[in-house]
Amino acid sequence: EKRQLDDKLSRKESELEIVRHELNQVKEFRKKKTQMQKELEEVKYPSFL
Repeated sequence: EKRQLDDKLSRKESELEIVRHELNQVKEFRKKKTQMQKELEEVKYPSFL
């Protein structure tokens, strides 16, 4: 029974690591998206200062 619980815990830890990685990817995407939107606005409406 202990072995089964250890296996289950190990699987859950792996799943958690995958979820953390995906969350980090989402955060990175949001940062890049914001930057890309700013760049797009600058291209659409260049400011000649």
